[in-house]
Amino acid sequence: MLSSALIALLPVLAGVVQGVAVERNGRWDSDSWGVQSQGHGHGFSNRWQNPALVTCQALTANILDGCPEGTLLVDGSGNWTTSTNSTKTHGSKASTATFTTIQAAIDSIPYASSKTYTILITPGEYNEQVNITQNAAITMLGVTSNVTDPTANTVTVYRELANYNVRYTDNVWTANLIVAPTYNSSATGAGPSGTPVAADTPWGNKDLRVYNVDFVNNYSQYSSGPSLALSTAYSYSSFYRCGFYSEQDTIFIGKRGSAYMHECIIAGQTDFLYGFGTLWVQDSEIQMRACGGGIIAWKGSNLTDSFEPGTYDSNHFGCYIDNANFVAANQTVYDDWQGKCYLGRNWNEGHRSVISNSYMDHTVAGQGYEKWTASIPLPTPVFFGEYNSTGDGFNLTARVAANITHEMTAAEVAKYSFANVFGSKKPSWIDSHCL
Repeated sequence: MLSSALIALLPVLAGVVQGVAVERNGRWDSDSWGVQSQGHGHGFSNRWQNPALVTCQALTANILDGCPEGTLLVDGSGNWTTSTNSTKTHGSKASTATFTTIQAAIDSIPYASSKTYTILITPGEYNEQVNITQNAAITMLGVTSNVTDPTANTVTVYRELANYNVRYTDNVWTANLIVAPTYNSSATGAGPSGTPVAADTPWGNKDLRVYNVDFVNNYSQYSSGPSLALSTAYSYSSFYRCGFYSEQDTIFIGKRGSAYMHECIIAGQTDFLYGFGTLWVQDSEIQMRACGGGIIAWKGSNLTDSFEPGTYDSNHFGCYIDNANFVAANQTVYDDWQGKCYLGRNWNEGHRSVISNSYMDHTVAGQGYEKWTASIPLPTPVFFGEYNSTGDGFNLTARVAANITHEMTAAEVAKYSFANVFGSKKPSWIDSHCL
């Protein structure tokens, strides 16, 4: 029996889920999406890993070796689940079930459960939209030969869909991954407050963790309308060494949504980090495919100022990026877009973003942030914060002259530390190995 929350998302599922899993190379070609940090390096490291997951994610003949008992196996190619080799490849860790799509594995999980469910995804390109409405704890693992390097990911959730000329009623229809309890809670909506969300809307997933999976929305090679890789709201989710690739509005963190990203690659052109909720990006690479609008566009509303009541301390909505590389996605962008990519712009008066301890190549505009409309003064309390930037994209003289970017002191940036944003108690939905 379907839950009421899942029924609420059926219009999205019926409209755009393709549900076909194929195995082919899901990465961009080198001319379009090559990682080019111009000698600065990716910033990815081997300093942390979750030892309980490493063996499970390894690309081995016995694909479920090292995985928790009852792991759900997603194998779109059938290379690991044919009747002739199932005993050999499964070893002693027999899978509860095997699926050809990620969504089928998700749908097999009860809406409410105290268990933690592990989903292992074998290499390939999965051409589908994935919807998670369950509040059960879910860990999704991409099989990989190198868990510490997101450029080595072998699992791709792939789509080609954009809200071009407002062809859909909301941007959420385009997303590769939706994590939200209902359709209205996941929708972007229009205006400063977006889509109304009923007061009795339940919370969605409270512990989603995704490792080494790429989400690619390849509608076009330029910004032509919102084309989301991720939409999440009323939920807590974390991503480790994942890739998020599109052109416009790549990542949406909706109302009461909180997300953490560690050593990820996030690529786009226009407003490709946006939302109402709270996003923390750590030790990651922000890739500009071209320049348009800004990198970060944020809203604030009365639904984004706290976690679920009684769960954690107060949470300050906004976008926070620490120790990241802001670089051109490829050599063409590096050569043609010098000084043209803005760090962000104010989607409404509630915009708050802080970039700290980050490297910026010369594609970043000298003035840093930009006003949404040049002729209109910045509304209060818009906050464009920056601290300790380095690289050719940091020009203190230009920043000061434009008087848009706030160059923070050490005392000021301390107010937006991880502990102050997420509360003094470390969130239980974030892998403790990377904190």
